[in-house]
Amino acid sequence: MDLPEALGSLKPTLLIYQTLSTPIWVFDFEAMSVIWANSGALELWDAASCTELASRKMGRDTTATVTDHLTNIRAQLHRNTSYFDRWTIYPRGVPRHCFLEYRGIQLDDGRDAMLVECLGQDLHSNSETLRSTEALRHTSLMISMYSADMDLLYCNPAARTMLPVQLSNLADHFIEPLDWKSVQDNVTGTDQFQIEALVNTATGPKRHKLHFRQSRDALTGQNSLLVSETDITRLHNGARDSHMQARTDSLTGFANRLYLHEQLAEISTRPGVSVGVIYIDLDRFKNINDSLGHSVGDKLLVRVAETISQCADKQLTLVRLGGDEFLLLLESVEDYSYLTALSECIIDKLNSPIAIDGSMLRVTPSIGICIYPQDAGDAETLLQHADIAMYQSKGNGGNQYRIFNDQMLVDVKHRTQLEQELALAIKHEQFILEYQPRFNIDGNTIAGAEALIRWKHPVRGLLYPGSFIEVAEETGLINELGDWVLREGARQAAYWNRIGLGIRVSVNISARQFSARSFVDDVKRVLHDTGCPARLLEVELTESMLIDDIPHVAAVLERLHKIGVRTAIDDFGTGYSNLFYLQSFEIDCLKIDKAFVQSIDKPAILNMILSLGKMLNMTVVAEGIETHDQLDWLQKNGCNELQGFYLAKPMSAARLEKRLAANTKASKPTRTIDLVDA
Repeated sequence: MDLPEALGSLKPTLLIYQTLSTPIWVFDFEAMSVIWANSGALELWDAASCTELASRKMGRDTTATVTDHLTNIRAQLHRNTSYFDRWTIYPRGVPRHCFLEYRGIQLDDGRDAMLVECLGQDLHSNSETLRSTEALRHTSLMISMYSADMDLLYCNPAARTMLPVQLSNLADHFIEPLDWKSVQDNVTGTDQFQIEALVNTATGPKRHKLHFRQSRDALTGQNSLLVSETDITRLHNGARDSHMQARTDSLTGFANRLYLHEQLAEISTRPGVSVGVIYIDLDRFKNINDSLGHSVGDKLLVRVAETISQCADKQLTLVRLGGDEFLLLLESVEDYSYLTALSECIIDKLNSPIAIDGSMLRVTPSIGICIYPQDAGDAETLLQHADIAMYQSKGNGGNQYRIFNDQMLVDVKHRTQLEQELALAIKHEQFILEYQPRFNIDGNTIAGAEALIRWKHPVRGLLYPGSFIEVAEETGLINELGDWVLREGARQAAYWNRIGLGIRVSVNISARQFSARSFVDDVKRVLHDTGCPARLLEVELTESMLIDDIPHVAAVLERLHKIGVRTAIDDFGTGYSNLFYLQSFEIDCLKIDKAFVQSIDKPAILNMILSLGKMLNMTVVAEGIETHDQLDWLQKNGCNELQGFYLAKPMSAARLEKRLAANTKASKPTRTIDLVDA
């Protein structure tokens, strides 16, 4: 079937329509022409082909009345899904009086069009002549006439072939009592109507579209009912299958987002109904996809869906929203108790490892719970609030559930406002760096400084990273922020070096920055642009950043080492410490997390890290020194560098510069003059 390009997305539907004998065609409002027609429509329009029919420019001879009527139909279709009309068409100048059903569609290029179906030709108009009688005999449309008592009076050959031999009353044509009742309810109140129904035919049950019109028996003059029928069994079955496929997740076989929205829309129209939802998102699922591949990830999602369904009874609907997000839908929920018990079951079952392709994988869920109508006034808000509660769970570490409350909305509003302000702050350069000195083992000589970002908020004053870095990471703004910190830290190190106060400046790098393929090139560009010697720049990474993509990590660290930039592992001991990567990667420095420094009464881990650094020839830096006892212990046990509030708090570049200058002056040897020799 050749189709105009604008009908490409409708091809599956039109393929089905092509098999029907009922005349069906597509009319383009803007082109004012029929751009596709099935064989029945080509016969009705007396056209040799779709191409020939489309070439007829129907708009050339269209009267103002017809144009106005088409405009009205178009407007009706914008308001309703279908529209019925009685219309006379003039194929090759010959009038044909038709009962038509219009359905609005949109072409692939966005233009308005309509799908037109001829439900029958008007046999009682002024054109009811021998010609129309002959046409009635030979049309493939099944047409029959019934008396006021619904007894069969006449049927054309097409209907005669279709109707069972024993059928004598219209009631016997219908299989479902409700369909027959619908006919009875409508037949006395309207001039014409239509239904779709399961009917008895000579070849068994079929799905038909039936159009009913009040008429008169030409022989007796009595009221009668004219019925035209089309067999839509294949179309109905195809539509039903298509309907189900469109509402089923292709990966897991459970319902999808479209089905969920339709169910919620239908449920929310019922008075007094309550609906509970459990919104589920898997924690750190991306790591599995990235490390083991999407094939393993997809298999895991299928098993997760099956695991979740084991907790749910038949009253619940499990929906895969997409990616690693799922939702359970339950009607008639009185309180949160059942939903929380169900959430606990899901958490408990997912805590057990799942075997996929020889790997034992464990994923944990973050869950949000919400109930309509007490937590939300409509279906869309219900999903939003459940999503917000889920993110509260994820923000608190995951593997837990949260019940929605109004304070969460306040938090989200604050967070959204913070996102907007953060984007503007980057644009308007509202950030500064403070520098916290790192001292040599003597506790007096400054060996370097860590660059720490601060936000000079125009309303809230000076903000520290804890109040905005997480938002920056989630929104992707961390890339711009991290690039600025890297460049500004290198610029400051270059300046201090030029004035004879050269110290190493360390800069914290985000996971997003480090994973970018251009990261090393970006560092080289910053060094070139600022004039900073590579030996005076150190990048600080977290342990978790070193395990996501080991080949990439190894290559990046090797390239940084070759250009002379040092690397340090921040908060060492709290993440995924692994002797393999410590030995294999080009790492220059270990920074002991302050939690271990502040627990010198249990020094086992401190001793281990100090020994490890010495064996691997790495500089060991102790962070978070807050007391003299901590400093004394670290000095006695050979820690290379020291950092903490006890020694110096973060300070402005200008203040640190003065301290560096003072240290430099104090360290210069004093020249003495021998007066005798003089």
